Amino acid sequence: MSSSIFIPRTTSPPEGDPYWISNRDNWGGYNKYPIQDSSNGDTLPNCTAYAEGRWMEILNLTSTPLYLANANLWYGHTQDGYARGQEPKLGAIICWDTDSMGHVGIVEKIGRDVNGNITVIHVSYSALNGARFTYRNNIYPPLYKYKNNCTLQGFIYSPVEFLETDYAAILAAAQRKRKKFRRQY
Repeated sequence: MSSSIFIPRTTSPPEGDPYWISNRDNWGGYNKYPIQDSSNGDTLPNCTAYAEGRWMEILNLTSTPLYLANANLWYGHTQDGYARGQEPKLGAIICWDTDSMGHVGIVEKIGRDVNGNITVIHVSYSALNGARFTYRNNIYPPLYKYKNNCTLQGFIYSPVEFLETDYAAILAAAQRKRKKFRRQY
């Protein structure tokens, strides 16, 4: 398995991005999910369409073998060939069972304590008939609930192992070094 730097998505995908435009009816996008906005072929808001689009974006793909079905069926559909588990990893698809069709999102960031234990995860998602994009920075172990009526099924893992990198900490450290260097010379 190769390792790569992960760039978290914290803002909505731009309208017209082919990862979230339908590949149906000659819209020219990559996403296999139904169109939500018939004026431009956009598949959002829809959690499964968002997760498929983000997965393609992360992995630089134009199609995926992810399941074309309700979110509550994704975790159990192992025919896609992706590994699954109960611990979050960057870029993984988080799968929840809910009172209705389930819900999926993408793990964008993992917070850890000084001992390396996971303290929080940050997740991006979309919601059918809801928000086009949501970034949640407060989903806590061990249950990883984003709302009361959801149960974690697990995580679908990316075939790429992403390095956990805190870009804010790296930037702050680089700025401190730069200031120290300037004072010395």
